[in-house]
Amino acid sequence: MEWNMLRLYATVNVSAVLLMFFIVFGILGVQVFAGRFYRCSDPDVEFRYQCEGSYYDAVTGDVTARTWSNSHLNFDNLFRRGRAGGSWKPR
Repeated sequence: MEWNMLRLYATVNVSAVLLMFFIVFGILGVQVFAGRFYRCSDPDVEFRYQCEGSYYDAVTGDVTARTWSNSHLNFDNLFRRGRAGGSWKPR
């Protein structure tokens, strides 16, 4: 019975250390990457001031309004950073 308690104590200890690492690096990720994943719907536009009006979408063949929006997975807060994990790709 005592060895079960020691195993549980060790597991809780390791989990606490891992949680601290996730929080520290999550805060660092939010500080470095917050607001950096906004993009225009037109792939030829790089800056927000250029993302106005409409453009011809070659894939659909339609004239589409340009919109400036944030990626679904982003680093704008700690919760989103945790969900992004390692699945984001820079442009």
